[in-house]
Amino acid sequence: MSALSDSIMGALRTYFLECPYLKDGKFSVDFLPDDPSYSLDPLPSDPVYRQYVDGGKIYQLEYTFTSKAAYDGDARTMIDNSFFYQQLSEWVEQQEEMDNLPGLEGYTAISNTLISSGYLFDADSDLAKYQVQLRLLYE
Repeated sequence: MSALSDSIMGALRTYFLECPYLKDGKFSVDFLPDDPSYSLDPLPSDPVYRQYVDGGKIYQLEYTFTSKAAYDGDARTMIDNSFFYQQLSEWVEQQEEMDNLPGLEGYTAISNTLISSGYLFDADSDLAKYQVQLRLLYE
C-alpha cells in the first residue's frame, strides 16, 4: 500500500511513481507539457459508484493516465510506445491482485482497475499523446 495522501489525485500520483516502467519525464496532474511526460487527469463521471439503503456509499474516480512520447512514424517507435502501455496495464493489474492500492487519507481504496486499453489519443509532428482510462473505487 502506498503512503497516505490527503488528495486522491496526489495519492494516485504517488502510487504510479512506484511503477518501474516509467521513464524519465515530468509527472503532473491535469497538465501535459510539450515534451515526453506523464499526467493523471480526472474524467467527468458520477462520484457515487454505488449507494446502499443504509446510506453507505462506494465512490469512484474515473481518470486517465496520459503520456506524451516520441512520434516519428517509425514502426519500432510506435511498437515501443504501445509496449509501454502493455507493461503499464500489466503492472496495474498485478498491483490490484496483490491488493497494493493507492493510500488514501480518510478513505479506503477498494480497487484501481483499467476501463480501457492504452491507445493513441492525439499526435503532431514529433510527439504523440497516449492514454489509458482507469477507475478508482473507494469508501
